[in-house]
Amino acid sequence: MANLSVDYMGMNLKNPIIVGSSGLSKNAGGIQKIQAAGAGAVVLKTLFEVGIAAESDKLEEGFQQGDAHTEAHDLIHDMHYQYSLSAYADLIKQAKADTEIPIIASINCYKPEVWLEFTKMVDKAGADGIEINLSYFKNSVKASAQEVEDEQMEIVKNVISNTKLPVAVKIGPYYSSMANFVQRLSFNGAKAIVLFNRFYKVDLDLEKLDFSAGQRFSSSTEMSSALRWVGLMSGEVKAELIGSTGIKTGEDVVKMILAGAQAVQVCSAFYENGISYMSTLLKGMNDWMDENGFDSIDLLRARLSEKKLKGQKFWGRHQYIKSITGID
Repeated sequence: MANLSVDYMGMNLKNPIIVGSSGLSKNAGGIQKIQAAGAGAVVLKTLFEVGIAAESDKLEEGFQQGDAHTEAHDLIHDMHYQYSLSAYADLIKQAKADTEIPIIASINCYKPEVWLEFTKMVDKAGADGIEINLSYFKNSVKASAQEVEDEQMEIVKNVISNTKLPVAVKIGPYYSSMANFVQRLSFNGAKAIVLFNRFYKVDLDLEKLDFSAGQRFSSSTEMSSALRWVGLMSGEVKAELIGSTGIKTGEDVVKMILAGAQAVQVCSAFYENGISYMSTLLKGMNDWMDENGFDSIDLLRARLSEKKLKGQKFWGRHQYIKSITGID
């Protein structure tokens, strides 16, 4: 049996499989099941500022008819806001009391002052770490790439400067200069960078002429982008790199580690197969490592990263794959 233990943001994990932020980790019972299944760590379901605001609006609609009184409106919003923060703090405390695996809180906001309030709440509640969920969609034609990235970098710097907890940043794949942005995150204090956040997929219903949800779960083919950027950035930044999206098998986990990932985050595979599927992922890792003579994760990590390949530049290629692999 191979040694699967890894260090993640200063925390020791018994294996590199982290259950990512999702409905699986929205309550204490779910978190207990995640630990029992054998996860290395868990990221709690994200606390969204915009989600709290939307829920407050629904509550207000249920209480009032006609135009809402300003004071009543503010009272409802404030009460629900405070309740939501309190409930999330209670979840952290309960998870810490009931389980032994690292508990990482996940937050997403749009107001600078709320980012700080959420950060302080998570810190006080006793989480082991914070994940900044940068699910950020800027659709203004007036906003330049530099302005968008600078705005997000300020969020990261402000959170990091207001907590003693290790901070991971989960980003999407849509940056004009991914390598530079990842380097800036690392330089500004991110202990880990999760590649990548899988945003809500949108589709159109042609029969109803309306919006509909796109593919809910990730597919194995979606792993390629994260695998490429982990392979490219491994050894180039101080921050740990975490592979995410499309990881469905133990062999997929091994691929991410070979590219240079410190650990991985998995969600869709557990939604599709149940949290007990963790044992299948771990067995797949162990079997591959035993068959190939590796007795620890550390011996695998980054063996096929761009830096270790010493200038072969395979990870950065977009065309001419046939000249390397023979595939048309």
